[in-house]
Amino acid sequence: VDIMEHTAVVFNSKLGIDNFFCTYDKLRIEVPETIKYFCASEKIANYLQKYITYRKRRFFFPEGEKVAANEEFVKLMVEKNANDRFLLVLSADHHSNLPDLMRKAKCSYSRAFFYKTISRKLEDVNIADYQLLAFFSPFGIRSLFENFPTFEQRNTIIAAMGSTTAKAVADAGLRLDVPVPNLQAQSMPAAIDLYLSAMSINCGY
Repeated sequence: VDIMEHTAVVFNSKLGIDNFFCTYDKLRIEVPETIKYFCASEKIANYLQKYITYRKRRFFFPEGEKVAANEEFVKLMVEKNANDRFLLVLSADHHSNLPDLMRKAKCSYSRAFFYKTISRKLEDVNIADYQLLAFFSPFGIRSLFENFPTFEQRNTIIAAMGSTTAKAVADAGLRLDVPVPNLQAQSMPAAIDLYLSAMSINCGY
């Protein structure tokens, strides 16, 4: 993938940012200052400042603290710079429908696999010690069963960020207690706080 052939880079995670700049640093290639950046959330855009100087006209992201659904994200790309050549930074084992949506929207883009998610061994963890498990991607569900193949949910509370993670929870035969985002909370901490508060009220604590 030649960065010079693209006028914009698309990030949907902080991991993508880290691996993108790490790769080009190792290759000793300087990313052009004219490159534009499209980020799935304001938090991801702010994280970019770890590597580059913030210039408003080069950063595009959804307003507010929410993480954009992929459909909204592609709409933002088309509205702001439909004629750009986008470099889409992804994990090699991603489950995102973003490439398909960009193709349907007739965006000119290249997919680039900058990293791969690998489950960490958790020999020292007793999963039964935890009353709540929070997942931010489908890979977390995969890691759960790779590390704890006999896991049974029972009374364990499960929270999941995003629709693809929620689907992975359902596909694994688990019960999703805290979907994020929802109508009352956009972030994982806020959603968990609301859920636990509701539980306290229902239990009369």
